[in-house]
Amino acid sequence: MTVTRSWGFMSLEAQNSGNNALFWFVQRMLRKSVNTCLPCKVIGLDTSAQTVDVQPMVMQVTPDYKPKEHGVIYSVPYGLQRGGSAVLDIPPTMGDIGLVAFASRDISRVKSTKKAAPPATMRSHSLQDGFYVCTLWSDATPEHIISATPDGGIAITSPKTVTINAKSQFNGDVGISGNLIASGDVKAGNISLQDHTHSVTSAPGTTSKPE
Repeated sequence: MTVTRSWGFMSLEAQNSGNNALFWFVQRMLRKSVNTCLPCKVIGLDTSAQTVDVQPMVMQVTPDYKPKEHGVIYSVPYGLQRGGSAVLDIPPTMGDIGLVAFASRDISRVKSTKKAAPPATMRSHSLQDGFYVCTLWSDATPEHIISATPDGGIAITSPKTVTINAKSQFNGDVGISGNLIASGDVKAGNISLQDHTHSVTSAPGTTSKPE
């Protein structure tokens, strides 16, 4: 017999036999208590704690098929792409829609201590034990872009200044379509732009330094 599924209340088909009733009960408990992952909207952000407050985007449905919004899930940890002391720091922003995955055990103690710990409760696959995995969509227009494609190479695009706080080494030609502005000296080989001089062909001596 085909069982007509319903949202919450047992159907007449499910009541026709013990097997149907058991099948309905198991399905209902899975839908009710087991959360795997959901698209969620960021409605709160704490970059110092690396947590977001999110609201699931897939609504709940009442037994009479009326949609009902989920409540807010608070203090969901998010991660940065990192390995040891190397970090790619791109945190989520307000309004982003991202994927939140839910752990199979209570993670509250691990969240608070950042150390291995036993679960504080016996809950499993709970909305309280989520991780913000990544941003899927954003209404913001992309401005700061790092793109890498097989045909286009690597490109960095931004309307603002790109700051590099490091000693840099370029192995290859460097092309500049704008001005080159340096607060210090510029050298080509051993020749200084600030201190180099030129021989004077019409009189003894050399020219003065560039001004």
